[in-house]
Amino acid sequence: VEKFFLFFDVKFALFKQKIGDTVYGIGWLPLGGYVKIAGMIDESMDREQMAQPAKPWEFRSKPAWQRLIVMVGGVTVNIILGFFIYMMVVFVWGSPYIAPDDMP
Repeated sequence: VEKFFLFFDVKFALFKQKIGDTVYGIGWLPLGGYVKIAGMIDESMDREQMAQPAKPWEFRSKPAWQRLIVMVGGVTVNIILGFFIYMMVVFVWGSPYIAPDDMP
């Protein structure tokens, strides 16, 4: 992983520290976060990096099943988090349901 950020760091970051080869940080724009995975490149945009051979730790050098697990894992966590946030909002601000049979 090259970058691991909570929130987006447009132009600047509130906190940034490099530990090993990874830059960890907190951005100022609270719209999520992102992880920049080494070797996960856009083939149509980054032709210079595509010309270089893939290093063993890069995303593009991994087998297809491992890359699929990484991609499905990200989507799955987003769905679970969205459902959890929705349930917490309903739990805190939701109104109780009263069935028509229970009304006086």
